Amino acid sequence: MVQVVADIEANSDLVNELMNFCRAHLSHQKCPRSIDFEAELPRLPTGKLYKRVLRDRYWEAGEPGSYEEQAANPAGMEDGMTENRAADTKYLRDETLSMPLVRFEHLGNMARIILARPNAGNAINAALISDLSAAVDAVRACEPRSVLIAAEGANFSLGGDLKHLLAAGSDVAAELDGMAHGFHAAQLRLIGIGVPIVAAGSW
Repeated sequence: MVQVVADIEANSDLVNELMNFCRAHLSHQKCPRSIDFEAELPRLPTGKLYKRVLRDRYWEAGEPGSYEEQAANPAGMEDGMTENRAADTKYLRDETLSMPLVRFEHLGNMARIILARPNAGNAINAALISDLSAAVDAVRACEPRSVLIAAEGANFSLGGDLKHLLAAGSDVAAELDGMAHGFHAAQLRLIGIGVPIVAAGSW
């Protein structure tokens, strides 16, 4: 999603220029599959980009049907993935925040994080880590007295998504490093809340 500046025409030539730039500077998995133009991107009253609104437009149909589709859209493995989203989530207090692969719920004094990728055994890929990071920031914003981590489906999580890593090809080491960094950063921010955290696994 691109907001064009004044005097710049949004056309196919600009799309090709942006795509070629991404291909020259990013790994295959991080390159966008398409580029859409907006006259104005949605923003919060603080002026910060409202990422959830943008993301929801592309996830209205739910999770993609294949690992390859998810691997091609890792949703920001750069440092911005761990950016604090408290300014976004404070406007969602006492509401349910729906995400593609992770859900956040604020239930009174308790916050709940739900892994929501049951068809893949809640295997961890870049997109899930990005959504988990956003959910953790939502938890921190609502200041709960306890946190419950649950999962949909028969498996709490099968661990790392091997198909996602296989799709990274020669960039697998960098992709794994980025995933580990983002995943550990989210865990540290969650632990830093300083309240009881319970994982509801299946037995």
